[in-house]
Amino acid sequence: MNNLLFLLLLPVFGVSQPKTAVKADPVYAKNNKDREAEKPIATPPENYTLTTQQITIDGSSNLHDWHQKVEKAFGKAVVNRALDKSFSMQTLAIVIEVNSIKGDGSSMNNKAYNAMKADQFPNITFVITDPVASIPYGIMEFSTTARGQLTIAGRTNTITIPIKITSGDDKKILVSGS
Repeated sequence: MNNLLFLLLLPVFGVSQPKTAVKADPVYAKNNKDREAEKPIATPPENYTLTTQQITIDGSSNLHDWHQKVEKAFGKAVVNRALDKSFSMQTLAIVIEVNSIKGDGSSMNNKAYNAMKADQFPNITFVITDPVASIPYGIMEFSTTARGQLTIAGRTNTITIPIKITSGDDKKILVSGS
């Protein structure tokens, strides 16, 4: 199983979240078609930013297999938490700098940069198009899918990838997928 993205999201305004009183008439979160019923939101949306990342690209050709690591990636997410502490990821956007992808040698790197048209399109992006909803609180690792737009070399495709999400009281969210 190849790792497509492996990231740790932290709130952009620090690890401590401000306490917010729940109003008598709570706003309701929108859930995916195949998810549970709507849940009231307990706090305002929380903004998260990518703080740690480990992204690898594994591939093969008729000549050999290869392994590359991404050195520069950026990301943001917006999360809504429900009264039961479950949450939904309303937005998630990951940007990878193509020229930060490094492999076993400069010739392999240059082939990858040329294939991805790095001069014209310096970034690879993944942006979810459907919120990832009803992520339960307290589960060590929650498996689901993320549907979004993946753009490489100026071409955009809609993809669905399996992801695993871990979240705890420390306000960190770990998302991994392949």
